[in-house]
Amino acid sequence: MKKNFIPITDLRKTNELLELIHSDEPVFVTKNGYLEAVIMSGECYDDLNDFSITPDKEKENIHINKKNLPYQIHDGLLNVAACSLSLKIGDVDYNVQEIEKKILEAQEKHVQIIAFPELCLCGYTCGDLFNQASLLQKVTEGLKQLKDFSKDKDILFFVGAPLSFEDSLYNCAVAISNGLILAIYPKRYIPNYKEFYEGRYFIPYTDENSFFSFDGQEIPFGNKILLINDDYEQEIVSCEICEDAWASHSPSLDAANAGATILLNLSSSNETINKDKVRRGLVKEASRKLCGAYIYVSASFEESTTDLLFSGHNLIYECGDKLGESPLFYPSMLIQTVDIERIVNKRRSQNTFLSEKKNGFAIVHYQSYRAENNQYINRNLSRFPFVYHDFDFEETDYDKVLQMQALSLAKRLKSINCHVTVLGLSGGLDSTLALLAIHKAYDILNYDHKDIHVLTLPCFGTSERTHANAVKLAKAMGNSFKEINISDSVRLHLNDIDHDDHHFDVTYENAQARMRTMILMDYANKENGIVIGTGDLSEIALGWSTYNGDHMSMYAINASIPKTLIRAMFAHFSTLKEYENIKDVLLDVLDTPISPELLPTLDGQIDQKTEEIVGPYQLNDFFLYHYMNEFYSLRKVFDLAKYVYKDIYSVEEIKKWLKNFVKRFLSSQFKRSCMPDGAKITAISLSPRGDLRLPSDLNYKFILEEIDNFK
Repeated sequence: MKKNFIPITDLRKTNELLELIHSDEPVFVTKNGYLEAVIMSGECYDDLNDFSITPDKEKENIHINKKNLPYQIHDGLLNVAACSLSLKIGDVDYNVQEIEKKILEAQEKHVQIIAFPELCLCGYTCGDLFNQASLLQKVTEGLKQLKDFSKDKDILFFVGAPLSFEDSLYNCAVAISNGLILAIYPKRYIPNYKEFYEGRYFIPYTDENSFFSFDGQEIPFGNKILLINDDYEQEIVSCEICEDAWASHSPSLDAANAGATILLNLSSSNETINKDKVRRGLVKEASRKLCGAYIYVSASFEESTTDLLFSGHNLIYECGDKLGESPLFYPSMLIQTVDIERIVNKRRSQNTFLSEKKNGFAIVHYQSYRAENNQYINRNLSRFPFVYHDFDFEETDYDKVLQMQALSLAKRLKSINCHVTVLGLSGGLDSTLALLAIHKAYDILNYDHKDIHVLTLPCFGTSERTHANAVKLAKAMGNSFKEINISDSVRLHLNDIDHDDHHFDVTYENAQARMRTMILMDYANKENGIVIGTGDLSEIALGWSTYNGDHMSMYAINASIPKTLIRAMFAHFSTLKEYENIKDVLLDVLDTPISPELLPTLDGQIDQKTEEIVGPYQLNDFFLYHYMNEFYSLRKVFDLAKYVYKDIYSVEEIKKWLKNFVKRFLSSQFKRSCMPDGAKITAISLSPRGDLRLPSDLNYKFILEEIDNFK
């Protein structure tokens, strides 16, 4: 159905209005972007049963149709581009041709939204040419050419142009898609200080939304316009121009609060020493504060260098994370994949993000459907997100992690006036890390290392390798050390409950874990100290502990540190002079297969391997990070894992271990509900007093059935 929109000021044009009415289509009368009235002929009124004329109903129908779209791996993923140009100042025909070339190039690379620089149709540095009617006429012709060029192209693009509106000249961003100019955003803040003289040509737009007549269209014109893709209803786009972002109350702030998830900035930013750092910080903070994707594009050195050199600095950030950045100065196209689902998840989970109704905003709908085989992910995802940050792969500060562990424990010891700690040292990764953190805490407090009581408690499954490493560590670190073989105690206990000590079931295993905990607790009472827990974040997520055994302590120092991060920390610590005397032990602990060592060994060697039971820790930590930190659906986690680990694990292996992760994670809440204190250090804590609150009797079978259908 053709839609006739007119501003309320056109009601005085009676002849034209009658022609529209008798076209047998309703006429929508708008004021400041809002629907005020609908005028129609009698014939049109009689046909009301056949269609709804209200935008809300029409929007509802579109969203109903959207539900019938097939699921796609790229649900929420969107390719965007910031493209600085090789342009000629004042030569609109040339510049339009360059824009068209870049649009075609972007299409080949499956870009859905592309931003070009401020005033790129003619050049930012035209100077007094902006006052020439001939230039403005060429700009109008160039926009019409781009509008026609965009037909049948599923791409939304923004270009900068000077436009005359109500006898004033505005610096504008023009949104174009599929043969339509969707919206025009005039610049709100016009810089007129130091090297900037825009006030000589342009005026700031501070009015409410209006309409701009162009080539038979009435186009929304103003700072408060949202573009909504009806095929992806959370793809909500808005735009601002250069100085707008530097102002205390930028248009993007209002747009984000009204729901915009994709924010663009068309800029012509000149470069000075260190300005790139300031600009980078500006865009980073805008994306973080607005909790959205921010695409920033700047004019290149091809602008006039009469007085300034322009930066060509293109930046794409998402929720404070840098997705990509172009080199300075040269024309370039920066393409990145933003994740709208991640943006929406973060906004929903952060109750300090104040979503407001779209009051005062004009809502412009467009359609841009993307077939699955036309989508690809241009996005850096880490296989070890706790170790190497997604997007920029920045490595975690391992020394800071250890310092945080130590300070957390130091505060606890100081608060309870306690000088004695008791640690069960197995010779594995977790207990070794705990020992290093305790030592650092004692250094902070200036406590005697002899007040660190290290116990090794070998039993049926203890291997020669881990036992030897535990002894070496304890002696090298200068703490009090005691070995207590618990084999006889466990046998006696098993006999007391009529359990065969050759029946290697869960009772057999848990009896050892609980015996160790009982001895550690009683020993701590004897020494007037506290037991330091060693369980890590990965084990807590998987429920890989014995309830009221190694699950319990008086302070859980590793509770927020996942297994993959602990491995990386050991590799780092082994290179430090501080740990030179235990370097060989650290490397051997790192190389030792992870095991609970609860089943009898074969010739003193490790036979029971944890990752064969619970799955590879790199997968489990990947699942945990994206499920808990990004709040992704399990389907999204599965799809990302397939993408990241495609050369390591098969699809069936990923599905198997994801299903195992979900089952163990959701069925183990009863252990987390009474877990001991331990500070949050990484992005995730599973403490019931922190990040996670779940019922212990959650029904999760339907979730496992859902995973079975993943492909």
